[in-house]
Amino acid sequence: MGLPLPPGISVQIQPEQLEGELDPSSGALSLRFRSRFRFTLGPARQPVYQASDLVVDTALTSGSIEGLRHRRQGRPLDQDGRGQLVGVASIAPCQDAWLNAFLGLPDEALAVMEIQLLRA
Repeated sequence: MGLPLPPGISVQIQPEQLEGELDPSSGALSLRFRSRFRFTLGPARQPVYQASDLVVDTALTSGSIEGLRHRRQGRPLDQDGRGQLVGVASIAPCQDAWLNAFLGLPDEALAVMEIQLLRA
C-alpha cells in the first residue's frame, strides 16, 4: 500500500525460493520468488494476534508484466549491475477471515524491486 505500518503491527517475510536466470549480454534477469508473509499484532516475542501465513509465488522480471489490475515495465541490469524487477502475484485468501477482509483477498499484488547485483 506504500504506507508505513502502525506501531505494534509487523510483517515477517519467510523466503522459500529465489532463483532464476541472467542473460549477461542483455542484462535481462528473471527470478522465481516464493515466500510466506506473517502478520502479527503486539510484541514480537508474544504477539496478541498472529494471522495465517499469506503465500506469495510470482515471477520477477526485468521485462514487462501485465496482470488484471497492474501493468509495469522492469529495467535490465546496466553496466553497474543495477536494474528493476517487476512482478504480479495473485494472493489467495488465507484461513483468517479478518485478514482476508482487511486486505480484500483474493487480490493481485504488484512487486517493484530496485536491485543491484555485485560482482565477486
